[in-house]
Amino acid sequence: MKGATLTGTISLPPTSKRSPERVWVTVWDARERISKGHSAVSSEGEYAVDGLAAGAYKIEVTPPRGRAARQWWGGASDWTGADIVTVGASAERAGLDVALAAGGTISGVVRGEAAREYGASVYSWLLAADGEWEQGSWAQSDQDGTYRIRGVAPGTYAVSFSRPIRERPWDDADTAMRRQSSEAEPSHEKYWDDKPDLDSADLVVVGEGERVTGIGADLDVPPPAARG
Repeated sequence: MKGATLTGTISLPPTSKRSPERVWVTVWDARERISKGHSAVSSEGEYAVDGLAAGAYKIEVTPPRGRAARQWWGGASDWTGADIVTVGASAERAGLDVALAAGGTISGVVRGEAAREYGASVYSWLLAADGEWEQGSWAQSDQDGTYRIRGVAPGTYAVSFSRPIRERPWDDADTAMRRQSSEAEPSHEKYWDDKPDLDSADLVVVGEGERVTGIGADLDVPPPAARG
């Protein structure tokens, strides 16, 4: 038995002049959230995922970071809101097209000694329709502390700031280790705006293609709950 097939066409936002190549389509089991197949997208925007068992699925479309916003078939930004596709054994469901929306941006400055030495990792956490958090796009800050998260899907987000687990590879290992062990302390993980965790974080709302600026943190200063 060859299995069922899901096919469709992916298109980039009207403002994009690039080909949809390097966009990735993943098919997930709608009940267990287990990946069941994937497909690269052709230069014409076509994809096909075959060899599937009869069942219910959700389709995730992931463009290269910054080219557009990640999206699910049906138009949702998160797993919970994604539409379900059902397919029978050895059947083909065609026309499962997705028109990707322009991605927004979240940007700001990360301050502190650790951020200057090694940069900082900045993550966006999407508040899904069921009230749970899903990790969204992320960025690494530059040496001046500035960062820009691109390809942000429309939605409501918390933003976290942390020193990366591994230092930047611009020095030899011995020099990097000495800096990591002594010069860049202290460093704290925190959330916008100066909050200790996801549940207390101030939220950032991003519209389609919207640029949100001024979202920053000082990683040398602990969040209020950790002080004292």
